[in-house]
Amino acid sequence: MNVTSDHDVLVLGSGPGASVLAAVLARAGANVLIVAGDSHPRHRPGETSTPILSWLLRLLAARYGVPEFARLADAGTAREHVSRRVGAERSIGFVQGGRERRVALPRAAASALLYRQDVDAYLFHTAARYGVRVRQQVKVAKAEVTADRVLVTTVRGETYSARCLIDASGRDSAAAAALGADLRDTEGPRTRAVHTHLIDTGLAPMDGTTHHLFDGGWLTLSPFAGQDGAVNPVTGVRFTVDADRFPREEDAEREFHALLKRVPKLRLRRVAAVQPWFSTGVQQYTRTQCAGDRWFALGATAGFTDPFLAGELTHEFQVVNALAWRLIRALAEDDLGAGRFAGLVALDERLRAAYTSLTADFRQALTDPSRLDAFVERWELGVFHATLRLHDATVSLPDERAARACEDLFPEDLETLREMTPPVFRSGIAALRETGRGLTAVGRLRAAARTSPSPEVRRLLLAATPDLVRGRL
Repeated sequence: MNVTSDHDVLVLGSGPGASVLAAVLARAGANVLIVAGDSHPRHRPGETSTPILSWLLRLLAARYGVPEFARLADAGTAREHVSRRVGAERSIGFVQGGRERRVALPRAAASALLYRQDVDAYLFHTAARYGVRVRQQVKVAKAEVTADRVLVTTVRGETYSARCLIDASGRDSAAAAALGADLRDTEGPRTRAVHTHLIDTGLAPMDGTTHHLFDGGWLTLSPFAGQDGAVNPVTGVRFTVDADRFPREEDAEREFHALLKRVPKLRLRRVAAVQPWFSTGVQQYTRTQCAGDRWFALGATAGFTDPFLAGELTHEFQVVNALAWRLIRALAEDDLGAGRFAGLVALDERLRAAYTSLTADFRQALTDPSRLDAFVERWELGVFHATLRLHDATVSLPDERAARACEDLFPEDLETLREMTPPVFRSGIAALRETGRGLTAVGRLRAAARTSPSPEVRRLLLAATPDLVRGRL
């Protein structure tokens, strides 16, 4: 067998998780090769950003010495260094029956609305700048594990050798299939999606992502157009629907128009797509096996839930955060057995279960206002606590204890979150969601922060004060 090249780590795929991990490993001195079946730029769904995702990027940047990641954590720096076509995620809304609940994001944690074709390419190019070798438009045919190497063969007959394989190539991975990791259906929600980018929609400017709920699904709008400083004229549109109630049709554009009738209050000037129309099958799946000697399945190779509220990107970056330092140590010790990855497989499964539960809660709230109120409260409080933990982990570096504790960061249940959160903060953010109460509620939160006898509560409240009054604070 003729080996084309030999490396420490071979990464299949060039999505965000693959590129971030490859950059970190190369920064630490590893010889890394990315082999990807497609090339950048490319359209991808999942454009929402959240404070958790923003602070994960900051933590990864500080923990692993790759400052380029942190540039995506803020709309201003992202527009300056990544792409002028990103948006600004100032708030996230949920519209149900004409009533809107809008969650204002903390100023300190606000992130860029992710124009994925530019963001993904930026992360890929960052990996290349740190010395990662790249091969694009290369299809993998099979993979096999030997005593001291993983061998990956392409459809062209090339064979790449590495001490370790990270497979982030996605659902249809030929390498994972060859290694015995079959796909299987998951329990819980079964959804599918129809999505594209539209131009000239005529919608009023929005401060961030908005979800329009209806019986059986929701429409997610990601507005890049109409914001301050925006040069990108498009709006990302994505219908997520119950796969059993809305079976897939051959014509995705016609399907989109049919679903649009379920959101009658949304008045689009016209529906003009600037990307192909995409219609998926059932989105949810996992693998029967996600790791073995010298290989690990990352991101959508291991399984998929839904990009709702940046869940998939957040999940993938959390796994990368936990995997990177362990893999660097394993390479140094030349111990890449399956046992090295067992804890990471368990982490991946717990995260997927947590995000599945969050999405299931949202589906139950689609037509129930009280359930939606409870969901919004759970998500808002969960973001608040997770963001603070990630912030503390980032500022405490180089002490690794807080960073390692953040690797087990899961959405909590509502009652636990209420117990963890000061009542004054809960009442303050509830008032912020009421029309015309912004200044009063912000003032209440700041007053509580100044007068609280607890330094921790003062810091917590000041750090998390939402910016609903659009620049007046």
